[in-house]
Amino acid sequence: MSHLFEEKNNNYLLNYKIIESSETSQIIDTYSVDNSLWTDLAGSEISYTPAVNSDYIIYEYWFMRTKGDAGAINIRCKLVYSDDDGSSWSDWGNNTNTIFGSTKAEVQIRSLTNLRLCLNSWGNTSKKLKVQGSVIFSSSSTLLHKLDTFYDSSGLTGDRYYKPFVTCYSVRN
Repeated sequence: MSHLFEEKNNNYLLNYKIIESSETSQIIDTYSVDNSLWTDLAGSEISYTPAVNSDYIIYEYWFMRTKGDAGAINIRCKLVYSDDDGSSWSDWGNNTNTIFGSTKAEVQIRSLTNLRLCLNSWGNTSKKLKVQGSVIFSSSSTLLHKLDTFYDSSGLTGDRYYKPFVTCYSVRN
């Protein structure tokens, strides 16, 4: 799942952890009227144990998004967690849902996106965290982690990728 893993501490960031994914691309076209269908976003999962006496946990997920088809580019994201090492997942809730993109098909968005959330610390037990995504309209899809139209010295190429990564760290008041 990953090829870079680092943990460190300093005066500002406690139990800093980063994981860079080896994923190269992913299409998100999951849509449901009742918001019941979601897709795990590649590279967003991390197991994390907060630092002792920390007040908050900062969760960050960096990913590339671009249009996956002729429809509108958009992605709805939510944070989910597991207390049982990934056997079951629950919505984190509490303002950890967001939407990126546009409802207009004419918009050409290629963007590095950062989802940064400040969570209340949950003590010193381990939780798994990850982001799930879906599209807002049934006729659209979003391409993640791949630049579909990139120009280099040889001209137009579609083989450039961005490897998503996730970080977690603890902070104190």
